[in-house]
Amino acid sequence: MEQVWLECSIDTAPGCLDALAAYLTACGVEGLVLEDESDFAAFEDENRPFWDEVDDALKAERRGVTRATFYVAADEEGRCRLDEITAGLEGFRSRTPQDAGTLAVTTRALQEEDWANNWKQYYSPFPVGERLYVVPEWMRGEAVPEGRTPLYLNPGLIFGTGSHGTTRLCLEGGGALRPPRRPGAGFGDGQRHPRHRRPAAGGRLRRGLRH
Repeated sequence: MEQVWLECSIDTAPGCLDALAAYLTACGVEGLVLEDESDFAAFEDENRPFWDEVDDALKAERRGVTRATFYVAADEEGRCRLDEITAGLEGFRSRTPQDAGTLAVTTRALQEEDWANNWKQYYSPFPVGERLYVVPEWMRGEAVPEGRTPLYLNPGLIFGTGSHGTTRLCLEGGGALRPPRRPGAGFGDGQRHPRHRRPAAGGRLRRGLRH
């Protein structure tokens, strides 16, 4: 029987996130995921040279979000643990000098198999250079912007998303230099298992390179 987990999220105010994390850690919670809109904004600014734009849906999803997320087993023991944490939140609020926000608790059930696939919802197609458009394999068949050549990838859990800075530079260079329907090159990202990347429209793989 597959294990079922509860993903538990607690909303708070930006200045109280660290205090909430300390409270949850004191309750024995491990593997916290902390989300802060300011962190996302900083990440966006720092990585702006590596992408043309950030998906509007992702920005909307992160807007105003400050929360801590953790996981418990969806069984009697896990639910009792969640109840204890929830019951202590008002006491936490009274002891905390910062504005604690709503401290609203939301949960959703996750099957064990979801852990291996949830990341895919955050991986969206993106343009590279002037010609290429990187598309995950599971979105094959969806519309591609006019004037762009789709580059279909089947990213693994460790690498191969095409978003690493050096990989993007290789893709941009290859897209700019190689005329359509001429022998192309596969670019690896310096890992042990380089993947060959080739635009779907035209071109045949001639040689693989690593940097």
